[in-house]
Amino acid sequence: MTVEEENMTYRAHQTNKKNGVTYVYDVVSVWHKELGQARNQRTLSRSKKNVSCSIDEPL
Repeated sequence: MTVEEENMTYRAHQTNKKNGVTYVYDVVSVWHKELGQARNQRTLSRSKKNVSCSIDEPL
């Protein structure tokens, strides 16, 4: 029997308060078998300068 890995993905928004740029990351949550813990891997998706829009609005 083989167990398939299930990955959970989501998008995270992080704002730099000094320059007002919002960075959007694609986050993949994977299970680390050796440690028996979940780990997150972030990849920069894009950045935007308009910080006045809500998180739900498309970029």
